[in-house]
Amino acid sequence: MNVSNSVSARINFRIAARTLLMKASPADQVGRIFGGAQAFGLGLGIAATLGLSALADRTSVPVAFWSLAALIGAIAVGSYLSLFRALSTGTPAVERPTPLVVATADSE
Repeated sequence: MNVSNSVSARINFRIAARTLLMKASPADQVGRIFGGAQAFGLGLGIAATLGLSALADRTSVPVAFWSLAALIGAIAVGSYLSLFRALSTGTPAVERPTPLVVATADSE
């Protein structure tokens, strides 16, 4: 896989995740939900950078890399469990509105 395909795949995944989040969110709360997700991601990134750099300074770089792998694994497992629990109930997170039917007049 070349670099452009890899970048394209990451962008497509991110767009799909945002689309799913938008569809599952109430219309009046979308801004807060997206803002909260961005703030959480930024805060987690800053905390991980500072924590792993301090760990690398105190121990060694391989230990910090293994800790990063454990952190990523914990995030993946936590995400899976939260989605599994939400999807196993079978009820939608948000009540879906009925589709709007627009009547058109035929001109004959």
